[in-house]
Amino acid sequence: SGEVGIKVTTGKFESTPLYPGLHFFVPGIQKIIPVDTKVRIINYKAERDTTFGNVNAGIIEKPAIQVLDARGLPVSIDLTVQYKLNTGGAPQTIATWGLAWEEKIINAVVREVVRNVVGRYKAEELPIKRNEIAKFIESQIREKITSLLNKPVELVAVQLREISLPPKIKEQIERVQIA
Repeated sequence: SGEVGIKVTTGKFESTPLYPGLHFFVPGIQKIIPVDTKVRIINYKAERDTTFGNVNAGIIEKPAIQVLDARGLPVSIDLTVQYKLNTGGAPQTIATWGLAWEEKIINAVVREVVRNVVGRYKAEELPIKRNEIAKFIESQIREKITSLLNKPVELVAVQLREISLPPKIKEQIERVQIA
């Protein structure tokens, strides 16, 4: 449960996935590749837990996304992305993207979209327009992923957790708030 099998016969992927249950195959000529179809999570964050790289639990941790704002100041974005592999299209996805499909689809799209969206704003505008930015990031990621051929991935949610500004910008914002 929560996985499908992809039957490979002499290097050729079968087009229909094997759902949970009893299936037969010929050892040496055929093999079954189990693929997880449960909801998975990628956490982009500055601080790492001791579970770093624990792919088996369905949670992958990556470093925070480093972005330059509109004026070229470095900003760090912490983000959580929840997604799952489209069960019916799993064989086509693995045949097209390989077993590293998460890196090639999710990670690449998320980093590109976050850099494009956050790069439009000045660092001091980011905390003020946080909700607008979060919605725009989610809609852009959703649009890019659903536009992929055969819709390989279903995006569940994207949550913007933290925007880390450079120390000088933080001090400047605090001075303005105090004044």
